[in-house]
Amino acid sequence: MSRRWKIGVAVLAVAVAFAGWSGWTLQQANASSAVRYGQLRDGVLSAGRQSVATLTTVRRQSPEVT
Repeated sequence: MSRRWKIGVAVLAVAVAFAGWSGWTLQQANASSAVRYGQLRDGVLSAGRQSVATLTTVRRQSPEVT
């Protein structure tokens, strides 16, 4: 076998190994409870930001608390 052929086979083997490892890692991440925890955290963060924005907003016509 020529040198180019050997290099091509080696590059192909590394690419296949990387694709397999990436797929396995993605599947494990999707099945993790951390995803559900992250979604819950993002929802709470969004609600908190909205509450802080509402709390700190002052209206020009009616600055008193309603």
